[in-house]
Amino acid sequence: MYRVMILFIGLAILPACSLKPRQAPNDDVDKAAILFFQRLESEQYDKIYNDAAESYKKTYAKSDAIEAFKQIAAMGKTTQPNRVEMRLETEDGKRVAFPKFAIQYGQVPGSIIFKFVDEGGEWKLGGFDVRQKGLS
Repeated sequence: MYRVMILFIGLAILPACSLKPRQAPNDDVDKAAILFFQRLESEQYDKIYNDAAESYKKTYAKSDAIEAFKQIAAMGKTTQPNRVEMRLETEDGKRVAFPKFAIQYGQVPGSIIFKFVDEGGEWKLGGFDVRQKGLS
């Protein structure tokens, strides 16, 4: 009798466990940024765009986004990015991360602030802001 009750309780709880959506681990933000830089360096602009968040694709046409990626690449080879800060927020019911990375474009120091959106447990590019020292 107890086995039957435990079985029914287990079966009742099982669907509830799968209702909670999977969240992207915070540590994966760094992995997403590294992947962005690797793809940028190897000129895989289509892959960057195709794997971006839906909100990014709705905001930026593919041709405009690819042109922006090419402009960043034209600044020069970047050094290993070093995350210096990160904010986590919620926008439109989704988790959003804003990591800031210190990098160097050729000989010029700068930074890039990403916006990554948690979509289905994976951090996807939602935007970025590139800055070089001495430029506004």
